[in-house]
Amino acid sequence: MKKILVALAVVASVGSSFAQGTVAFVNGTTSKVGTNSVVNGVSTGSISGLGNYYFALFYSASATKVGGSSAAVVGTNGTYAFNDASWTFAPGAYGTNIASAGRFSSVISDANGATAVTGVAGGSVAQFTVIGWSANIGSTLAALQSWYNNGSPTTLTGWIGESIVSSPITTGAGVGLPPGLFGSTGPITAFTLGQVVPTPEPSTMALAGLGSAALFLFRRRNK
Repeated sequence: MKKILVALAVVASVGSSFAQGTVAFVNGTTSKVGTNSVVNGVSTGSISGLGNYYFALFYSASATKVGGSSAAVVGTNGTYAFNDASWTFAPGAYGTNIASAGRFSSVISDANGATAVTGVAGGSVAQFTVIGWSANIGSTLAALQSWYNNGSPTTLTGWIGESIVSSPITTGAGVGLPPGLFGSTGPITAFTLGQVVPTPEPSTMALAGLGSAALFLFRRRNK
């Protein structure tokens, strides 16, 4: 009987070590997400309007910075994790804002509030960062990347931002409550989504220039 119990304990131990890691992908009242109202401006209020914003969770087992910085990114002032090969999107780990202003939660969390981080083993250590954006851009990371276009989108005014890089977090292993990502002092604190205004394509600018020139000549000929 003792041999059977020992064998079962070993199997359980091995199983938990290979289980997917989990985290609580949700923020609280002390780590609200805000937006600014002008490009490069300060935050002027918390996000609001159920489902008006989306969030994506990224992780790295080795990197402690994104594009050479661990600071938050607002608008186009910095590098996003989707442009840094050291960072990986946790498959399916999207969030959206809830009714409470400034708050969001995972769309794939289980009954315990745990979001699986595919690619990270339970009980292992990783760093995390979160990217948020306005829903008019699209609901997926692919849509966001297509719009962002290296920081110079040519269509749609939108809002985008990235949190600070968390300190090392030991992921949950399916037992008990998962570790939280947000807090008033860390691992991830409040951050701001910055406004990005479309930059006209060169061809569009050229057409505008020709139109202005034609209008100028028309006025001269009619004087």
